[in-house]
Amino acid sequence: MRDAIKAGDFSATQRSSILDALAPFDNKRKIRFRSSTNVEDSDVFVGAGLYDSFSGCTMDDTDGNEIGPSHCDETKEDERGVYRAIKKVFASFYNLNAYLERLRFGVVEDEAGMAVLV
Repeated sequence: MRDAIKAGDFSATQRSSILDALAPFDNKRKIRFRSSTNVEDSDVFVGAGLYDSFSGCTMDDTDGNEIGPSHCDETKEDERGVYRAIKKVFASFYNLNAYLERLRFGVVEDEAGMAVLV
């Protein structure tokens, strides 16, 4: 499931909406993305640390190519765009530990949702 999410793509409309929402940020600086789910930090289930956070750079997504290095971190040979970061956060919903903890505590998968915070 993680691989399918990371291999997926955003529509042109979604890409535009994401960039519009991130416009107030400096496009040459890394932006941090983290998760929040509706099934963590309840009386019976604590989800802290189960999901991953990632950074992305809008300039890496808008420079017209997919060739690195990253505009926001020249030590990274590959580009580190915001679309990549967002997909990786969503994919972390299916990290092995997260999946096993939800299973262990009887969390109904169909009732669990994740949002990404910037």
